[in-house]
Amino acid sequence: MGEALWGLFRLVAGVEESLAQAFSSSMGATRCAEEGYDLAIKLGVSPYETGVFEQPPLVLLKQWSGLTPFAEGGTWNVFVAIVVHYLFEAAGSKSLGRFASFLVLAFGQSLGLEEAGILLALLGSLRGSESLACIGAAAATYLSPRTTCLLAWPLFKIASLRRKSSVAGLPRARAFLAFLAKIALVWCALAAASSVFLKTVLGLGRFGDFGYSQVTAHWLKHSYGQHGAGPDALAPSASLAWYFNVQMFPEMKKMFGILVSLQPLLLAVPLALELDQPSLCSHLFLAQVLVCNLFRWRYHLGHFLVETISVCAFHAVALGGKPSFSMLASGSLALICVSLLHATRVLWIEEGVANSNFYWAMAIGFNLARMAILQSVLVQARESLEAKDTRKNEKKEQ
Repeated sequence: MGEALWGLFRLVAGVEESLAQAFSSSMGATRCAEEGYDLAIKLGVSPYETGVFEQPPLVLLKQWSGLTPFAEGGTWNVFVAIVVHYLFEAAGSKSLGRFASFLVLAFGQSLGLEEAGILLALLGSLRGSESLACIGAAAATYLSPRTTCLLAWPLFKIASLRRKSSVAGLPRARAFLAFLAKIALVWCALAAASSVFLKTVLGLGRFGDFGYSQVTAHWLKHSYGQHGAGPDALAPSASLAWYFNVQMFPEMKKMFGILVSLQPLLLAVPLALELDQPSLCSHLFLAQVLVCNLFRWRYHLGHFLVETISVCAFHAVALGGKPSFSMLASGSLALICVSLLHATRVLWIEEGVANSNFYWAMAIGFNLARMAILQSVLVQARESLEAKDTRKNEKKEQ
């Protein structure tokens, strides 16, 4: 009996400790950036040669002494909270905006440049500002092109719908290509700044004899290439990667490698076709956010916070602030699962006392909750179209 009580006490203590740790700081990527930067400074080599750092160079801005107070203090939280406040002001729901701003002020330290870029892009789209949407989308794509490039289409549709005037009468395809060109232009500016920062600002001797083209090729290869370590244990795709790496023969890995990398696209294209109506832009954005996050290599609380804000924005724009019981129930289940995931992650990986089967069960529950939210989005879309058709028929009869 005493051992059982002691085990229960350790479990509760582990949950509290892991949640405190998870909600107070970023996961994985930030720690890798810090370790890679420290090793590079000591050895005088490229951060990528340490085998720890895998992100684009501007992630290291947090370690640069000039921006450390902004990154480590509450200034970053306040900045993102302001973005979220204006986002929900454009969405037309100040009450949900206050709730989302509180979440950002409390846990905004887990939001990185990618997550802030997605929120900034959504703000620009809701305000009908293509320039702001392109800046945010380019920043998010710079950090994680594989899991954020699919958001360009719903962001463009929302911006086009919210804009008061059309783009000089351009067809939708040409207007979208112009939107992508703006994103590419901002991305190229970030890439150029990355090479300058890596070569001159960090002052590492490794790049003394490199030209800017060599430095650019160096960080592009290591940032956007295949990650050798595989997905993080908390990533939703971790169980799939474990199955491929442990259970499959090498020949089958090669056969299905391309299919695995195309999974986000294989889900995103049918969703874009299903939710192609102008009135379903917010449905499409939320669905694509969930799909993109489902297959990312690194998943931390910042991504979960973006999903929460996206669900709130969906309620504000698509449902007029009215709560959806199915989405609230699925969201609550996802919150419980992600909390238990963080707790089990610490107990299993860091303490070595938890059962891995329980961890994978929570991961499956988390993914099922996310898919339930996605299904609820599709149901809401169909109901919205049916209600619209009903109103049209009533007007015709009158």
